[in-house]
Amino acid sequence: MSFQRKLRKLAVKGTNKLRRIKEFALHKDPVDAILSEVRTGKPEPQLQDRVVVITGSSSGIGHVLAAAFLQKGARVVINGRRADVLAKAASALGHSGRVHAVCADIASAEGAQELLQQSVERFGSVDVLINNAAVMGTKDRPAWEVPAQEWVQVLGANLHGPFFCARAFMQWMVKTKVSGRIINVSSGAANAPVKGLIAYAVSKSALDALTLGLAADADGTGIMVTGLQLGSTKTDMARSFFDWAEYELLPPAETVVPAFWHAATADPRLLHGRVTAVWRFLMARDAETHIAKPMSVVERFRFVEQAVPSHIPEKDRIVLNRAENQFGMPQQVRAMLSTSNTLDVSRYPDPDYGELRNKLAARHQLPVQSFTFGNGSAELVERVLRVFTKPGEGVISNEPSWFMFDRFAYVHGVRNDKVPFNTCPDNGFDHNLDGVLAAIRGDTRLIYLINPSNPVGVPLLHAPFARFLEQVPDHIPVIVDEAYVDFADREDSLNVARLVRESNKMLIALRTFSKFYALAGMRIGYAFGRATTIDWLDRGELLFNISTLAAAMASAALDDTAHAQRTAHNCSQERIRIMEFLRSVKLRYVPTQSNMLMFEPPCAPDTLFDTLQQHGIVPARGVVLNDYVLWPVGLPEQNNRMMNVIRSCL
Repeated sequence: MSFQRKLRKLAVKGTNKLRRIKEFALHKDPVDAILSEVRTGKPEPQLQDRVVVITGSSSGIGHVLAAAFLQKGARVVINGRRADVLAKAASALGHSGRVHAVCADIASAEGAQELLQQSVERFGSVDVLINNAAVMGTKDRPAWEVPAQEWVQVLGANLHGPFFCARAFMQWMVKTKVSGRIINVSSGAANAPVKGLIAYAVSKSALDALTLGLAADADGTGIMVTGLQLGSTKTDMARSFFDWAEYELLPPAETVVPAFWHAATADPRLLHGRVTAVWRFLMARDAETHIAKPMSVVERFRFVEQAVPSHIPEKDRIVLNRAENQFGMPQQVRAMLSTSNTLDVSRYPDPDYGELRNKLAARHQLPVQSFTFGNGSAELVERVLRVFTKPGEGVISNEPSWFMFDRFAYVHGVRNDKVPFNTCPDNGFDHNLDGVLAAIRGDTRLIYLINPSNPVGVPLLHAPFARFLEQVPDHIPVIVDEAYVDFADREDSLNVARLVRESNKMLIALRTFSKFYALAGMRIGYAFGRATTIDWLDRGELLFNISTLAAAMASAALDDTAHAQRTAHNCSQERIRIMEFLRSVKLRYVPTQSNMLMFEPPCAPDTLFDTLQQHGIVPARGVVLNDYVLWPVGLPEQNNRMMNVIRSCL
């Protein structure tokens, strides 16, 4: 490596590091804002003199909640099993006339009744019951090693106790016609299995079911029942579970307080029968209250419009940020649009999309039953997750992968186990199929790979993939997203259709007409696999999910061999030319089989992006694997302009 290149590389890395340090230093931690909200909270009329009973409140989150409700003007009953600890907790809270401590084991019906009785005797009423008491049990212990007594203890505190308390308090509320609130404190552990913590996870999952059941029974009584799932915070319970470094990164217990204030004061019709996640509530309060699932914290995705100087004419602007086909629509599609008078869009589409289906069946040499269609392959990616996975289960994908798969997995509440690519001596990468196999767990329900990968551009090769597929358990669908496969020209690349014909595995390929066939605006894609597997995928299909016009345009695009040949030839030749250029200016790059290429920027990435925009080129912004930016392969004259800008940045 030349001295000049070393110097440039150090400058780029230094600029990136300084940018990250600046962002970190100036970043406002949302935890600070939440803590400020909690510490400056003023009395609230809705809570003034209300009676809030909190189980398990001699320490931890329960004690924090007691202080928070006192701050809002409520009267509070705290509870625990040890009189000495409880007395100290009550003393620490102050407000002696507004705090009452009840020593009772609420894991028994008698203890729950004692808590109710003393609360009513002391304050005359009860408005809110917070079922907070919980124990974790021993961690890192498989189910067959959990002592029977520990199982009974954990479920007693975490499930039986909330039921006994809810039963006692609801009996009293119904009898006295008090429109009270029951808030059950659950955990994110309810959403997915937690290895080595079975009693706790089962108890919290059952507690969520209890919340729904209590709410159903409470309909018409005026009693609201809701649940709050907590993430981990700095408590003694968390300290016993996490190592020191993990524990120190946890937020303080006070951060959960706004969610409890909300649950105690919001319109009961909005919360009744719902279990919401506190960590999502704190990120998007109104959205989580109404949606109550991961989608609440996922904003609508849209590409950010990037401005170019107004003096650059429209015809001279190059838009590369979406990797679209720069040749535009196929000529046969244009001809169909200008001459066709037979399309009648007053009728719903042919639900079988017969003409298009038959052409694809012939092209891939598969039965017509082996195909299904989607509103772009993105809809098919979402559909495979919706059909084959449930919240709390796992999928496997690459790191990096297509960002929308990661987004869909999160929205569906699915754990996304990421497998990094292998590095190669030639500055390239390769699919880590052995790593994918090693990542398979008992609850893995889907494997998602991209060929060639997005954004890395690495192809899946047929022989290694066939060996890999044989080792994948038969019940796990393997999804190969081939949005960019038509740009590949290696003869040893994966042929999914051939494996579908030869194998009994649940193998599904996803294709799109957006990229190679230049129909991005029509939103049409398709999937193929064994007929049985596709039948299952069809069960999640949206009704008439592609239009008559989209199907007709896709059919015409398949017939335009001249457009396909021109597109493939341009990408193949321009990839070579771009790589030769990057070698000549001594910039690293990753060999690709896609219509985009990762390369080392000649300057700080943002500087390069801004410079490109000043020259009328809308780039694909973003840094991949810390070192690379993307060069979407355009037409020769477009790539020449890219080269000129890059030279100017050297």
